[in-house]
Amino acid sequence: MEQQQKSWVVYTLSDSRNQQAIRYVGITADAAKRIREHRRPRASDVSRRAKWLRSVVRAGGQVFMSVSSVVNSSEAAEAEEIRLIAELLASGADLVNGTAGGGGLLNPTAEVRDRISKASRATRTPAFRARLSKIMSAKVTTESMAALSLSIAAGKSSPEAKIRDKVAKRMKPPLSNNAGPYKGVSLYKASGKWGGRIKLNGVQRHLGIFPTPEAAARAYDQAAYAAWGKDCYLNFPADLAA
Repeated sequence: MEQQQKSWVVYTLSDSRNQQAIRYVGITADAAKRIREHRRPRASDVSRRAKWLRSVVRAGGQVFMSVSSVVNSSEAAEAEEIRLIAELLASGADLVNGTAGGGGLLNPTAEVRDRISKASRATRTPAFRARLSKIMSAKVTTESMAALSLSIAAGKSSPEAKIRDKVAKRMKPPLSNNAGPYKGVSLYKASGKWGGRIKLNGVQRHLGIFPTPEAAARAYDQAAYAAWGKDCYLNFPADLAA
């Protein structure tokens, strides 16, 4: 049986806080494995990339991978990585890449530069374009992209991700409204009084009617603290400090 030619993916990373902002460019031969690694950065890694990835995790966010191109050699992948990083930096992108690409080389030797240059020129030939089109239609669409989509979907629906999302929602500060700076408070205009409310297990619960927004906010705090402890936003955290 004919051995299937190995392909390389040139990809970009962004996060759920701003999916339009590309923060990293990389290359890999296994996109599904690589996105899993990015979503679990090692604590010992002190690179800018790892610090950014950990900040996304702490914020309860999600890292997203987009495939920029697929090539059939590591040299061509390095050449495209260098080109894409340079293009994004020129456009003002805030990349966390520690190098200019090309296998992590900040100052590649003349031999390496020549090899990358030849690989880059090779990607512009009609023959290469035809091979690339065949690889992308045969492998990326049906195999690599399917695996990548499943990996991303699994990451979104994992128990850990769901817990992070719930905590992030509970920690979210109140929206600006007629209740002022308090969460779980609403104004009853007809009476001029204030209602307290909280959503528990998907059910909106009424906490009572109060003469001031502060009183309603404290009722919310007590209910929230009883349900979630310190893993939630509190209007008056000092009142419930241990």
